[in-house]
Amino acid sequence: MKEVHIECAGAGKTYGIAQKIISMIDDCPDGKKIYAITYTNYAVNQIKSELVRPLKYIPDCVVISTVHSFFLDNIVYPFSGFIKGEPISSCSTEVLSGKVEWKAKRIKALKDEGIIHASAVPQYAKSILVAAATDKAAIKKRKGIAVDYFISDIYCLLVDEAQDMNDYFFDLMLMIVGKLENYYFVGDPFQALWGADEYKKFAVNFSEQESTTLTTNYISRRIPACVAKLCNRILPESSAIRSITTESGSVDYVFLSELDDKAREKLASSNVFSYIKAKTDVFSTSNDKAGLTHEFLQILNQKYPSYDISALRCAVISKMHEVGLDAYLKQQKIVLSRQNYAQLANQFLSEKETGIFVESIQKIKGLENDTAYFIICNSLLEILLGVKNDFNKETNLLYVALTRTKRRLLFIIDDDEALKNNFQKREIDMNSAMRELGIKKAFVEEWF
Repeated sequence: MKEVHIECAGAGKTYGIAQKIISMIDDCPDGKKIYAITYTNYAVNQIKSELVRPLKYIPDCVVISTVHSFFLDNIVYPFSGFIKGEPISSCSTEVLSGKVEWKAKRIKALKDEGIIHASAVPQYAKSILVAAATDKAAIKKRKGIAVDYFISDIYCLLVDEAQDMNDYFFDLMLMIVGKLENYYFVGDPFQALWGADEYKKFAVNFSEQESTTLTTNYISRRIPACVAKLCNRILPESSAIRSITTESGSVDYVFLSELDDKAREKLASSNVFSYIKAKTDVFSTSNDKAGLTHEFLQILNQKYPSYDISALRCAVISKMHEVGLDAYLKQQKIVLSRQNYAQLANQFLSEKETGIFVESIQKIKGLENDTAYFIICNSLLEILLGVKNDFNKETNLLYVALTRTKRRLLFIIDDDEALKNNFQKREIDMNSAMRELGIKKAFVEEWF
């Protein structure tokens, strides 16, 4: 099996991955494994759920992980010492400084202690297995040995959310997939939010090989027809979506200026699936940016050795936001060095974000809900109304935002002065323009 898939939102990509895994389990030889890798922990859990539902368990021959975990466990940890002479044994997910020189200094300091930062994993993994022009013959030979060992237990490699993988990932894939008997890639290029669309290039490249099947699927089992119609306004005609769900759905709009305090409080509720492109004077999307340094995570791990470190990390960050860094350290009787305290304080003692907290579009990609509240800004509204569309990251952001609902979608138009002036200048009446799209004015009490 050698397959590359391009599939739209709601096409059942996760379900398809799970079904492929199930169909291969009995044929997987002893000593081999079926690897399924994806971009987010949420997607990992989705694939596992789709497997557990019919199988009731995850077979030993199946490994499901994020791409970072896959690289760490199968490339970085086993081969960093052999190829690089710098054994890496741990990974840090701490939030780095925005200043380039401080960021580079911190990454180097971590590496000197045998720790790689998560942001450096894909590039580092590539440098371990892919031969460079400057490599000496001995290093190239070692890399060849490492590659052979790396692929030796892979029966099949399945890649979900392929559109989110970066160029380092695909440089590595181009080198190894020719050595694999079975692989399956699936993604939606129009959901690529993290930069250049390397997956589409990869798919086109491999469609030219006789042994690889390229499949495109623009039939959505989840997106209501009324939303699919809006998507098709912004997508190329060749990628138009066809909805086959029995849910007719509805799309309404309201102006932000029309929402009273009670409605805004409801919008800020954790029970409301709401999102925006980026924070504004009214909305905040940034209160989860704080992280824990690797050194502090080690302290927590020693203090609570029986706890899952990922769950513990989330709980500690939440508690620090609630009571403050100093109060948390005092409660836990944790004493830090001046340097470690300064690194934490840089993230937890900064000025608090204000306004209504909603998620960013990037954060909710991959998620879905019966009802979605999309706060739409000037630039994305221009694309929706057909004023402009460069088929770039902005288009992808709007596409992702539109496709998160399974039933009802409410546009909350952020009608600040900039937006009003922009559309007045273009002589566009917003109410008329929305009606022409088949989007009706919302009765606020029905939504809030």
